[in-house]
Amino acid sequence: MKINPMMLADGYKPSHRLQYPEETNFTYFNFTPRSDKYANFGSDYDHKVVFYGLQGTIKEILIDYWNENFFNRDREEVVQEYKQEMEQYLGVENYNVDHVYDLHDLGYLPIKIKALKEGSRINVKIPLFTVQHTIAKFAWLVGYIETLLSQESWKCITIATLAYEASKTFKNFAKLTGIDLETTKYQGHNFAARGMSGFRDDAKVNSSWLLSFYGTDSLSSIQYARKYYDAGKSKIIARSIPASEHSVTTLNILTKSDIVEGEFEFLKKFITEIYPNGFVSYVADSYDYWKVITDFVVRLKNEILNRDGRLILRPDSCPEYSSPYNIICGFDYREVEHLEYFKLIEATIQNGINIVKNKEDGKYYRVVWHDSGWKEEYNLFEIDECEVKGTHQLLWEIFGGTVNEKGYKVLNPKIGWIYGDSINKQTQEEILHGLVEKGFATDNICFGFGSYSIQMVSRDTLGMAYKETFAIVGDREINVYKDPKTDGGMKKSAKGLLRVEKENGDYVLYDEQTFEQEEQGLLETVFVDSQLTRFQTLEEIRQILESE
Repeated sequence: MKINPMMLADGYKPSHRLQYPEETNFTYFNFTPRSDKYANFGSDYDHKVVFYGLQGTIKEILIDYWNENFFNRDREEVVQEYKQEMEQYLGVENYNVDHVYDLHDLGYLPIKIKALKEGSRINVKIPLFTVQHTIAKFAWLVGYIETLLSQESWKCITIATLAYEASKTFKNFAKLTGIDLETTKYQGHNFAARGMSGFRDDAKVNSSWLLSFYGTDSLSSIQYARKYYDAGKSKIIARSIPASEHSVTTLNILTKSDIVEGEFEFLKKFITEIYPNGFVSYVADSYDYWKVITDFVVRLKNEILNRDGRLILRPDSCPEYSSPYNIICGFDYREVEHLEYFKLIEATIQNGINIVKNKEDGKYYRVVWHDSGWKEEYNLFEIDECEVKGTHQLLWEIFGGTVNEKGYKVLNPKIGWIYGDSINKQTQEEILHGLVEKGFATDNICFGFGSYSIQMVSRDTLGMAYKETFAIVGDREINVYKDPKTDGGMKKSAKGLLRVEKENGDYVLYDEQTFEQEEQGLLETVFVDSQLTRFQTLEEIRQILESE
């Protein structure tokens, strides 16, 4: 839908033009991540955000969209369209649109944006970009475009930060367990496309993922990165592999008279006929995931080992008593002599373990306590040994591998797994810690980060705010700021003109600057009068991020 750009604003914005003091001839705003108290970026998050997305916004929205839907449209048509909406919305007659006529007559956005380099990791509370106008009569416009710049900016920055933090965790575990760091670029795969808020959200926001990872299922993000960040100059933009999903898998299985053997036959065909070579992913939980691992994969061991490539198994669900951690790493358990009340209490309540192995029959049981409050009231449910061991241990027992120089078990490169259900930064860390505790290197594993991570964020995750800090009224320069007494300091803003420097590895803000001082520092002019003045390629941004 081609919405009039003048309507891309909060409903109170049109009224602000009349509220500025008379003789206001200069306004100056900034966009800053004010607080990360709601950020869930893991245990090693260092309170820095990854700046990305402004260049795409400038090219796609401030230039192309404004030109197509405002400046290049018929003057009377586009202005009267806005006038009609305002009169209806505000309930007034003869709404004054002279300022909109003036803007259309000008033929471009009289706006100047200065920004830090995209790919930089910036400390919280440091402005990422500033906005001012270039013609005095359009002082109202800088505040008017707050909504547009905010909604087009916050999510890219938030997801670029999430991706970087996930990548950093993979790298830390790779260093710990002796794995090639280059493999980590494929360990975080973007599964979020279908969960995004439309294809624009998918294309733009998921392009943020490509700063830290090559793996993605978001085809539109590849096009976005190519168009707005010249990603074609990168050696690799993004990669993936052929993969099954439940619809095609179950359909193939259900064409057979026996579901169990039907799945075995399809898996065999999948790796020997459809994809006899290369990396390929098979969704393995359509019916009985553990049978796929302990039966089908065992029977197809020779075929898997003789393929030129890797079979990647994808579990995609877990029972309510389990978790992604348990599916991959298994359960901790305690052996008991026999299933007596006092032994269960000791094994489960005191040690926080609800799985026991009974020495009498060699079986594993899940202990479920009743809600009555009486500790002696419980039920026992037998669970299979394969569940207790978990996917990675089972694959090790079937295919083996090697032990590297750091003493960690490295799984056979012919087999691996990817888990993409309910993965976020916390489950990523839990699973990697679990594998290391069991003596495994973090090889041949991949996580699919989907809506559970990439859509469970908001503007408040990093406290993104677009605020005015300086104005000129008549001949008086005013340092504009807010400092709410009821806030506690988080919303206290900077004052005046701003300058950002990098000192001892951190970005530092200097406020209340002169115009001469504001021209210095790391905030560079990137947009003036509807022209992009600084361009960065995807590869340049990746290199900046890698060096930060």
